[in-house]
Amino acid sequence: MNNENTLVGKLTKFCNSVYGAAIIGFLVIFTAFINFIQFNQYPFFSMGILLNILVIVALSFCMALVYKFAPQSIKNFLIFLLGMFGLGLYSQSIWGYVLLLVLYIIVKNRLLGIYAVLSLVILVTSPVKYLFVQDAEIPLTEKRVGTQPFILHLVMDEHIGLKGLDSYIVDVKDAKTEIRDFYNKNGFNLYEGAYSKQSITVNSMPIILNFGDETFKNNGFMQEVSLGDNKYFNLLEEKGYEIKIFQSDFIDYCKHSSVIACETTLRSGPMPADIDQENLTIFEKTWVVGYPFVANSPLIRMLFFGLDNTVILLNEFGMDIDVVMAVGRGQLISPYGLSTFNQLNKAIEHAKPGQVYFTHAIFPHSPYIFDKNCKLKKYANWAGQLRPTGTREHREEANIDQNFCATLQVEKILDTLNQSAVKDNYIVIIHGDHGSRITEVIPEIERIEHASNDDIIKSFSTMFAVKYARPIKLNNENAYSVDNLLGTIANNNFLPIEIDQLKDEPPMIFINDAEWQPQLKRPLPIYNKSE
Repeated sequence: MNNENTLVGKLTKFCNSVYGAAIIGFLVIFTAFINFIQFNQYPFFSMGILLNILVIVALSFCMALVYKFAPQSIKNFLIFLLGMFGLGLYSQSIWGYVLLLVLYIIVKNRLLGIYAVLSLVILVTSPVKYLFVQDAEIPLTEKRVGTQPFILHLVMDEHIGLKGLDSYIVDVKDAKTEIRDFYNKNGFNLYEGAYSKQSITVNSMPIILNFGDETFKNNGFMQEVSLGDNKYFNLLEEKGYEIKIFQSDFIDYCKHSSVIACETTLRSGPMPADIDQENLTIFEKTWVVGYPFVANSPLIRMLFFGLDNTVILLNEFGMDIDVVMAVGRGQLISPYGLSTFNQLNKAIEHAKPGQVYFTHAIFPHSPYIFDKNCKLKKYANWAGQLRPTGTREHREEANIDQNFCATLQVEKILDTLNQSAVKDNYIVIIHGDHGSRITEVIPEIERIEHASNDDIIKSFSTMFAVKYARPIKLNNENAYSVDNLLGTIANNNFLPIEIDQLKDEPPMIFINDAEWQPQLKRPLPIYNKSE
């Protein structure tokens, strides 16, 4: 009997037809998209989702038309490419691609049918309940109630210090005054010359939480790390504290015996549903959901990173190219940082003495897309750190707006604290992990000779402020490392410190290579500008 007359033969023939290829292409991408939406707990019935589904339909039929008129060799390539793209949206494992290659070699003519079956199985077995957003609850598993002051420890990612703002070319006098006045009015000691010894989070946070220990080695470029085992958490445990963690999925702080609850959010994804998108056009609403989806595929990421790095390189060689960076403005990190503040604010209502809420909010991290009142800007006004996302003035002004938004979030948190059960007995420690890094040249070892002092200062200057249970007023502009400040305060039982208690050390920083590995230790340029 002719194989084409069997059920399998007929299905194989249909799968390899134009209509079959279009339907299967749609199934592969649509199923991955639904899986992506479920994973991010994003509301299914929203404009951004529906628009992206229409794009998937159109893309599937365009691919089918190409498939119809292409020679067999191109058809085979398109089938393999569809598999690589679809697989990359689920898994980054090299073994998945090896399996795909084996299937391609053995059952090339039936590969589209296999795609269809796998997509249908995933689609049908996907739990419907995740199509609707539900508020995440913080597990309340306290073992005891202490008498020590409640501590809110807030790491604000990429928050530049006040002295570091002097390296900006825009007028920062009013911004510095407003931020300084806010912290002074609310009883904080402000260390305006604070700096981090590292400009990369996975390198800076281990040094900070281990009070200056520089022996930690990261896992490489863009690799997650676990920092639960650190001297700071050990000291908190010795003092009888219980710790609740609010973190992104980039650094895991939760693996410590004193951690009683852990709330983890994504570092990036589609625009969070709780962010007002009224200033975005229909195209932009499609983009802020669709780009994070396709960026899960290594193929797409390689394409966009290649584009971004090419533009950066051309600019460094004197060409003036100003484009929308695919990663710089498409990777939605800062909205998730803002959502972390919302989660933290709700949790603080349940704060108790003897607890530490350790929070690493990816904010005011780029992209800079919020105005000073935390409203989403029009897309044309978004900016990132690096030159292709706008002029230096535009990027600096956008960063200052987002710093104001971060300050507004701190104000909301203080309001909640002052109405909570710990209102008369709490400590707040706020610091950055490194500077804003709004540079013309990235101060890596390969480019350090071309980096200016301003480039370096903007990469390492960072925020540090502390509000003690018994506040004393102190502003200091000297250059103290964050690990020196935190270690001294923690080892002084979180009581106000005197300047002579801090380690007397010259301000030294590490310069990394492109793989985030330290290569050079050198002095931090002097903050040589004054108001």
